[in-house]
Amino acid sequence: MRHPMYSAYLLLFFGAFLLSANWVIGTGGVGVILTLMTVRLAREERRLAERFGAAWLSYWEATGSFLPRLRQPLFRRARRLRPAAAEEGR
Repeated sequence: MRHPMYSAYLLLFFGAFLLSANWVIGTGGVGVILTLMTVRLAREERRLAERFGAAWLSYWEATGSFLPRLRQPLFRRARRLRPAAAEEGR
C-alpha cells in the first residue's frame, strides 16, 4: 500500500474513539485524519508523479492507497498462463 501511515493514523484515532467512548475525540480525530487524507494526498501523489514519472505511475497502478491490493487468485493466473505456455512448446 502506498500510504500506510495514513491508514495507521485512521486506525489509531478510531481505536481512541472506541476506548474513550467520547464522541468529541472520535469525530475530531477521525475527521482530522480524513481531511488530511483527502486534501494532502492529491498534492503528494501529484508531486511524486512529477518527480518519479513512469516509475511512480507503474507503482501507483500496482498498489492500493490505504489497503493492500488483492491479487488474482492463483488458479486464475495459472489458467490464463496455461495457453501461452502450451503455444511456446509447439
